[in-house]
Amino acid sequence: MKLRLENYLDAIAQEQDKLTPLLRDLVQERLGDIECGSLEKARSDGWRLDVADVVDADSGKLLYHLALWPYGDGVLVRADTGEHVGWFAQETFQTAGPMGNDFVDSFHAAFVEGCARLKIPQTAARYAFPPDENT
Repeated sequence: MKLRLENYLDAIAQEQDKLTPLLRDLVQERLGDIECGSLEKARSDGWRLDVADVVDADSGKLLYHLALWPYGDGVLVRADTGEHVGWFAQETFQTAGPMGNDFVDSFHAAFVEGCARLKIPQTAARYAFPPDENT
């Protein structure tokens, strides 16, 4: 399956009532990670949470949400359940369970292309996508 990134936004800068409940949960998770305490403080301190949809490139169906913290960490969650299926730790992607190398390769290609096309502030070249260790 070929993947594509779409609908990039900084979820902390957005009005929270315009976000889906899942994206609001990701924002709250982020506030806990940075021990910020409040959305207003996160905004005034300049924190961001770069979020993009990961869709099936052929059908356009929303499959995942990608959330990236500016310090090289992030998470990939299923759009329908919020289940964490992968994450970035120290700028390296790994799956939470068996996803397969075809998935990792497709996600890597979508990530590189999408970061450039959508002007996501993350520099895609700094991220590593090793083979899926869970397969």
